[in-house]
Amino acid sequence: MGGEHVLYLLAFAFLAASAAIDIRSRKLSVAFLAASAAAAAAAGAFLRQDGVAGILLSLLPAAVLLSASIMSRGGIGAGDGCAAAVLGFLLTFEEMMALLGFAMAASFIYAAVLFLRRKGRDASFPLMPFMLAGYLGMLALAA
Repeated sequence: MGGEHVLYLLAFAFLAASAAIDIRSRKLSVAFLAASAAAAAAAGAFLRQDGVAGILLSLLPAAVLLSASIMSRGGIGAGDGCAAAVLGFLLTFEEMMALLGFAMAASFIYAAVLFLRRKGRDASFPLMPFMLAGYLGMLALAA
């Protein structure tokens, strides 16, 4: 199994666990995110071919999500931005953008359905299941 496949498997395992946790508790623990980030950083350092510059570029989407969390005063969870940082260690910038594009499109559709069903503007929902779906969409696009 090549290094890229190991990174994809780690990303899938992280997203599957994160989606399950997010659905159940609507919150990703700091300990879980820290352990995942440490493992992802180590794997990325050893297995990624694009080096430090590629990893830093892949972390930009996480910085945007964390900034959005601060500006929205928690409307977007900081855990979602931290989860994107974990993925940034494992995936290329292009893969991150495809994943987030699919995830945001799917979550927008879900939010529109909630709005049309009159669930209110303040309804919240976990983002990690949409990030998992976005990851699967990214893999399908790459195939």
